[in-house]
Amino acid sequence: FTFPPPPEFSMNKTIVGLACTLLLTTIANGEDTTSKKRKRGNNNGGGAILRQLKPVALTDEQTEKIKAMSVKMAAEMKAAREKAGLTQEIMKKRMEAQKELRESGKKQAEIFAAANEKAGLSKEQIEVLKKSNQMRTKVLKEAVAMLSEDQKAKLPEQITKMLKRSEKAKGKG
Repeated sequence: FTFPPPPEFSMNKTIVGLACTLLLTTIANGEDTTSKKRKRGNNNGGGAILRQLKPVALTDEQTEKIKAMSVKMAAEMKAAREKAGLTQEIMKKRMEAQKELRESGKKQAEIFAAANEKAGLSKEQIEVLKKSNQMRTKVLKEAVAMLSEDQKAKLPEQITKMLKRSEKAKGKG
């Protein structure tokens, strides 16, 4: 047995009630996702490279090979950073300095040099960063070498430009 709704009950109150419920549910779900710290990159080291190559639709075999190369690279880079004393705090300081300097209109090399100086990096730490970038570029080049011609045609412009820059730099050295 149910009672009829009181006369003051209207469709507007129902809509307002549903809207409040929806809002509270959205807020509760939002808190769950934002309260967890976003994990930067993958611990296996392959996350960034795999994300960069996502548009080319890698095969499972290519993905596994790239992950294997990336795991090895990540371990080497981590050991080198630890040996040089490059902590998360130092890297964060450097990233913030880079962010500020990007808007200055300076060239990439000038931005890196100024950010390194602002972060107070030693010559050894700067060399470790350079070597890390070279290792990352090497793995990316090896990954691109595995691609079919159709996949290479789908490479993002950012990657093709970076690979061309590294080839030019190699030719100068």
